Amino acid sequence: MSVESRSFPRTLLRIALLKASPADLPYAPNVSLVLVACYLAINVLLSPIGARGLELAAMLAVAEVGLLALFLRTVLALWKLRNRFVQTFSAAIGCGCGFSLAALPLAWGLQSLQGNPASTSPLPLLFVLLVVWNFVVIVHILRQALDTRLHVSVGLNLIYMLCSFQVSVLILAGSSAA
Repeated sequence: MSVESRSFPRTLLRIALLKASPADLPYAPNVSLVLVACYLAINVLLSPIGARGLELAAMLAVAEVGLLALFLRTVLALWKLRNRFVQTFSAAIGCGCGFSLAALPLAWGLQSLQGNPASTSPLPLLFVLLVVWNFVVIVHILRQALDTRLHVSVGLNLIYMLCSFQVSVLILAGSSAA
């Protein structure tokens, strides 16, 4: 294991804590591919598709990764910062792996709460806090990668989230029509 790949998790944690930027990651396309594979596997496990199957969960995860790559490539190209793609994508997908891992026990716990509206479990609040922190981290990654102001990166992240939601809705609608 190279020094680069050993420092990757530590740097991703520092990015998630808003103490580092994507530029602090080494340029390592091979590590990005490993992170994509991890992200896909974790998000297939996280997906609450149930009876609809593993295939639909995998489709949603692949669409999300593809949309993230397309979005980052487009935004970086608009800012004339194409050379930052690998590190920015690695930061986003790597932090996404961490957030998805943290969400796994919460999501499984929330599934066990279904049908019990009187539950006083803190799991829904913890899940919302995790989603908000993920939003903050992606804003941080965009702000650092684009050298832009906070409100611009917030707006860009909102656009990305809306696009991601729409793609998910289209996939789910297409699967239910089939």
